[in-house]
Amino acid sequence: ALGKLEDAAYYESVYDNFKQAWQSRYVLPDGMTICHTQTSYALGLAFSLFPEDLADEALLHLLSLLEQSGYQIKTGFSGISQLFPTLSNYEQFDAAYQLLLQENYPSLLYPVKQGATTTWELWQGYSELDNGTYRLGGSFNHYAYGTPASFIYSDILGIKSDEAAPGYKHILL
Repeated sequence: ALGKLEDAAYYESVYDNFKQAWQSRYVLPDGMTICHTQTSYALGLAFSLFPEDLADEALLHLLSLLEQSGYQIKTGFSGISQLFPTLSNYEQFDAAYQLLLQENYPSLLYPVKQGATTTWELWQGYSELDNGTYRLGGSFNHYAYGTPASFIYSDILGIKSDEAAPGYKHILL
């Protein structure tokens, strides 16, 4: 887009080398990752790091992990930003909705059920303990676990930015 073809070739080479190293180090022949986490599949699928012939298998591993967890989010900050977009890109909307609407700890709605009006840094930032007292921890206005909001706006509500008019100067519904 900028006409810097030499730079583009260099960064494409960096990506290709990283992708090859990632595959040889972390991906097993059946598409499973050696760490077998929601994050490893979400990031690997989001950034097209899996071999093309194993992407569908990797998606099945992700869906299996989601089902095994009872559709609870088991990612950290880096994984949650790609979890919902990945499910959307692979048209796994039922799984995304089950994650989104989960109310038990840990989940996006758990803090809401505790009275939160902002996104917490920690799933259990404010929780009632067995003895009736409350535990506080972390920031109570943090961005990371709010990243699924983009999924709500773009994929559920259908509000998308027109790439020809950046900054939402023109929107697509």
